Amino acid sequence: MMKVEMNQFASHVDRVRCQYREIKTLKDSLKEKEVLVQMDFAENYSCKSLAEVQSAYWNQTPVTIHPVVVYFRGQSKLEHKSIAIISDELSHCTSTVCTFLDSLVPVLKEICPNVEFVHYWTDSPSSQYRNKTIFDLIANHSSVYGIQARWNYFEAGHGKGPCDGLGGTIKRMADEAVKRGAVVIQDPKEFFDWSTTSNMKEVKFFVCKKRRMQKEARPTE
Repeated sequence: MMKVEMNQFASHVDRVRCQYREIKTLKDSLKEKEVLVQMDFAENYSCKSLAEVQSAYWNQTPVTIHPVVVYFRGQSKLEHKSIAIISDELSHCTSTVCTFLDSLVPVLKEICPNVEFVHYWTDSPSSQYRNKTIFDLIANHSSVYGIQARWNYFEAGHGKGPCDGLGGTIKRMADEAVKRGAVVIQDPKEFFDWSTTSNMKEVKFFVCKKRRMQKEARPTE
């Protein structure tokens, strides 16, 4: 039994090494008409007040944050752009991901106007990124968005990357702004309003509202 588990673990480690080697190679060889997109859901931000009563701790309004890091070839060198999607939709599910992509792809075209191919890299939870709905979207990505695409998955438990740092930094800076009394953040709208006036000028923030997702939801069955 132990030998079987060790062999499985060794195969798991080999796949992890291969995947990280592949994404590094892809970044090094990325073409001018290609973009590499790494994305993940951050842990929800919990809205806080500078001086809140004890009961408020149990009624904090959550905010969904979906960090995205886009790599592209600019003037013969690899560059990147950080993006954060803010939402009041708390379900981190496939339909949420699809709606985020509807908003994200036009931004990719702004970053790289001549883009023809997107390489997506995410972790692999079946409830979010690795399921038949996403497979169908990728198969029809060209007809839906006018750009071809491929979706790559990190091995389970090894999807950590720049998105984790981006999401953590955004939440930390929001907390610091609240603690200084510089801003009041009680809901996703106020979180987005803070983001537009924060010091994170290099990060592009935009909102995807829950009612839009309900209106545009794709069938997942």
